[in-house]
Amino acid sequence: MPAKKRQWPKQIEIYGRILRNDLRLEGDSVFVYTDAAERGETTSTAYVSTSGLYGIRAHPMPARTSGPQSTIVAELRAIALGFTKTRSAHPGHTVTILTDSLDALRYMRSWKSGETALPPGYSTAYRATGKTPTLIKLRNACRGTAA
Repeated sequence: MPAKKRQWPKQIEIYGRILRNDLRLEGDSVFVYTDAAERGETTSTAYVSTSGLYGIRAHPMPARTSGPQSTIVAELRAIALGFTKTRSAHPGHTVTILTDSLDALRYMRSWKSGETALPPGYSTAYRATGKTPTLIKLRNACRGTAA
């Protein structure tokens, strides 16, 4: 009898905060480290901040939504996740993003300077849930913030 193939959930989200007495915000800045990976039409994004916040998310990201540059889109989505969660937890603090993706950094810098280009093929249509696409929200947040 053949082994039964394991079924994974379509989406996994884990968020939390490392609780340590010696973990303190130094000055006005919170640093957020981000990364992403993809396999097929599944994307994983993660972040951890110097304030102890962390998040991991795995979800489907169809090619019709992300376009041919899905790796850059995944990296930008990781940045959006870390930036949004950290900024809402620490209003008034400067959020500095650290990423290993130079392409994602280039997009963020161009958005900060007023450019509007998105990765080729990225769908700007509102999602089925009615939500604004993540990269549109990130692009808008980059205007007037450090990238």
